[in-house]
Amino acid sequence: MKKLFLLIIGLIIGSGIYASSPAVASSSYKLVNIKYDNQKTPKHNGPLYYAKNPKHSAAVWNLNHSKIRHHLKNYPNTTWLRNAVAIFEHNGKKSVYYHVSQVVADNKPVKAIGYVWHGYLKQGHNPNFQSIRTVDILNFYNNHEYQRYVKLSPSQVLTRKVMALFPNSTVSLDLAKAGLGLNSATYNISNIALPYDKISKLNDFLNMHSDHLSINQKYVRIEQLLNANGYGAATRRHKLIIGIYLSNKYLPISDGLKGQVLVIGKSK
Repeated sequence: MKKLFLLIIGLIIGSGIYASSPAVASSSYKLVNIKYDNQKTPKHNGPLYYAKNPKHSAAVWNLNHSKIRHHLKNYPNTTWLRNAVAIFEHNGKKSVYYHVSQVVADNKPVKAIGYVWHGYLKQGHNPNFQSIRTVDILNFYNNHEYQRYVKLSPSQVLTRKVMALFPNSTVSLDLAKAGLGLNSATYNISNIALPYDKISKLNDFLNMHSDHLSINQKYVRIEQLLNANGYGAATRRHKLIIGIYLSNKYLPISDGLKGQVLVIGKSK
């Protein structure tokens, strides 16, 4: 798959479909070096970026600098996946550009792709979570990003309702990854006492019996299953670590992994 991706990107670049520079449209920009990114690292789906200044009319160019494909200001809530790092030379000056593509959810088509001058971008997931819906768990760089997503995203109404049942507990991105069954290289739960509680009946419900239910119906059933599995109101007031990855809508199981998870741990 990786070889196919690199071949496609190479053909795209070689055939003159994409390129970039800060401001001037000219075919005198010469590609002097390019390094392709691995599309997946153990912890992330790839190097992610967002517009440093979402109001700035930063251009995404084609290879010949003859046409602006997009402006970053038109994508204020977009996270960009970096595919390659390129160096272009113009009038004896070398500049670094990133070949980026729009990160999309729910298998929607990618509409924006091209070269952007690296100085227009900042590494990380776009922080405008109040305007962003479901995000792949591997697209978060750290727990702070994930906690902001849970707090702000319109897709996280159910998660917020569930976390309100645990008033003194904290959300853990790493424990959520562990609970989802991801590769152990993607998380670090060395601060959590093992074994953590996988609450099998609750997670069976989330992944096999919740697809037709409303947010409130799911919430009621989750609370019932917590109570039935030793997590009544008194226990939920303890300081716990919650590995949680939910969405208002059903997240399907794929590749043998859970689509949603709620597991509970304690600090060592």
